[in-house]
Amino acid sequence: MKYGVETRILSEDQLKFLQENPEQVFTSDIGITDDPQIPQISLPSGGTLYFASTQPKKFYEIDKVLTYSRSRLKLRDAIDVFHWFHSADETSKTYIGNAYEKAEALLDRVYDDIGYEKFIGRIKERGDNPNHVLFGVNDTGSSFHVDYSDEPEFKQSRHEKGLGAWPGVELGPVMDAQGGVKGFFSSLKRMKRRITKDGKIEPDLRGTDDNLYIIFKLTPKREDIKFVTFFSRVPIQHKVTPSAKNDVLTTYHFSRSLDSNLTAEQREKSRAELGAEYVGVHSSQALGFRRCLMAASIPQSLVIQFADKSREQAQFTIATQHNALPAGKINKKLDDPIIREISFVQQAKHVNSIENRAYQELTNNADAVVLGGHDPMILQNYDRYALDLLDLFCSLIVDKQLRVETFENTPFYILNKKRSLNDIFDDSADIDWNDPQIEKRLIDVIKHTNSTENPWLRYLLFLQYLHEKAFVKQEPQFLFTQFSPDDPKLVKTLKRDLYQARGKDNFVPHYENEEWGTDRTDLFEVTILGSASTRVASYNEDAYDLGQWIVGNGWHLRTGGGRYGIMGAATAGGVSSLESRGEHDPAGHISAIQMPRTVQFEGAAFKQAEAASSETKILRIAPSFDDRMTSLFRSDVCIGMAAGIGTIQEEARWLRLKQAGLELLKGKKMILLNCPQEDGDGLINIKDMFLSLVPQHIIDDHLTIVSSVDEVKEAVVEIYNAQYEERYNQGVGYTSIEDGPNI
Repeated sequence: MKYGVETRILSEDQLKFLQENPEQVFTSDIGITDDPQIPQISLPSGGTLYFASTQPKKFYEIDKVLTYSRSRLKLRDAIDVFHWFHSADETSKTYIGNAYEKAEALLDRVYDDIGYEKFIGRIKERGDNPNHVLFGVNDTGSSFHVDYSDEPEFKQSRHEKGLGAWPGVELGPVMDAQGGVKGFFSSLKRMKRRITKDGKIEPDLRGTDDNLYIIFKLTPKREDIKFVTFFSRVPIQHKVTPSAKNDVLTTYHFSRSLDSNLTAEQREKSRAELGAEYVGVHSSQALGFRRCLMAASIPQSLVIQFADKSREQAQFTIATQHNALPAGKINKKLDDPIIREISFVQQAKHVNSIENRAYQELTNNADAVVLGGHDPMILQNYDRYALDLLDLFCSLIVDKQLRVETFENTPFYILNKKRSLNDIFDDSADIDWNDPQIEKRLIDVIKHTNSTENPWLRYLLFLQYLHEKAFVKQEPQFLFTQFSPDDPKLVKTLKRDLYQARGKDNFVPHYENEEWGTDRTDLFEVTILGSASTRVASYNEDAYDLGQWIVGNGWHLRTGGGRYGIMGAATAGGVSSLESRGEHDPAGHISAIQMPRTVQFEGAAFKQAEAASSETKILRIAPSFDDRMTSLFRSDVCIGMAAGIGTIQEEARWLRLKQAGLELLKGKKMILLNCPQEDGDGLINIKDMFLSLVPQHIIDDHLTIVSSVDEVKEAVVEIYNAQYEERYNQGVGYTSIEDGPNI
């Protein structure tokens, strides 16, 4: 395909054919149309797009296109009416196939789970006319024109080769395997230096930025739906050093646009430096979505409507963890604002946020949330409140990452003296991010951060680390805004964000507790906590081994994840044990406790029908993160493995509740698998960064830290033996295992 947009009108059978035969996307003419307007998605009087994605940047991209095009199309989150749906299985290993699979997943949810009439009712409850509603999904990819995957710098990488020139799917899978954006481009830089030094022709780093939107309307009968696809491709030039110096470097910093519509000066800038205009006008997403707007006959407004003013009120409420907000400046800029403070010092006797809803109190009915300087009492007793601060930070980041409705349209600020990685490492553009010594140095900085001068620096650096390791997918710029407390632009920007957010309602669906299968409470229970994002094979192999071993012993395995990452691997290991179980082997059990927002990008651990007909599995979709955590924490032992920000929140919350004496956790310890990091040369372990944030007395009192799966098993057996003996003496022992646990 040449640069530009290719449009197709497809039946579901044709869509499925292209999903299963992705090479046909570039070679067949199935459904291709040049019609400027397409009746199947026509909305000549305007309407609403329910878009399905958990990533804030996907909504940001569409919002920028709508802003620059002045189009009268309301953008809503599909979760409002779907509540949840199975994410793409990624069986095609291409971003094109992933988008097709997402579209099918939406239809499965409408026609198989909810029912068409009930679903239409949900749309009406949301205040939309079903006849004026579109649904959409997308997936994106980038590639090089030349395949360098056999070069020594990349040959050992664990990325999935996809369709077309390497990497051919998207840079994401390569970065997951190589240690993130910086790690990938560090490898690319080493390759370029070697090739140039050897006198070879300088590598060709040109490529494309690709995007696929799939848009459709619902019909009473599934077979009558027509899918309209917009596949767009724009030329870019990859770079080995970033052009923009932000705290977190993304692919937008390592590439520049070759769009001929840009001036020569603009084409020398990175895509990040071009900013919102590039996203809204020149990107592949903009190219494809503008074509979609034209095909749907979406009308344009005469003026740019940056915000809906329909819900204006006299005052703004700014919720803040105890800090030194410039109240004088705020009062001058805003009309008598309400500053609502919450302090952990006041919450000392009610540390169980699951019961007192401390974080919900902070964000509920707030127009903005601001984290700033700490209460003097906290600074004087920092170790005492370190877990509270970590839990607060993680909770807010997780809520933003998952687009939790009560917080979704609320501006979130973190006041901290800006100190980027460049300040710490002099010139981060020249650092080899595959060097484990860099991470050791970052840990040292975190440990010695002055929390009076930089109250949130250690947590911000930790978040950067998780993003770099691909344990956090969303870019921090879409989660919060960082400002120095004395920045003169702070109040002006806060006012702008408040007025832009005003009128965007935080619609909260009534999530139902959905459950398939039968739960069991008579077995020894083990919870595995871990990242759903990581693709690092060794971490997932460890989880698979543990899941297989736990269920093989006839125990109850509990996880909070779906099909991917650590928890997905643990579940897969448990399933393999069930399937290979002999007639007289103990029958274990597997519980997958998920929530609506996570099913979308993790997938559900089991299909509903599979769990419903099984006596050894249960799938539960819990209505909230706290509800899910309560279910996970009921186990006799929790094991923390390689972690994303959600897992860190779970670990911090477990430790807080244990420290507070919660009855549910009485007598329990958490086991942390602090195994050597992949490509860490034995110098750095996977939990070292997290442990640098936890006071030593908490580690000593509540954690058992081990370095291998065998040591995890030994620690679990020790707990099992103690629990078994206690329950046996009470006459309520577990189902017996004749020869004891199999280590």
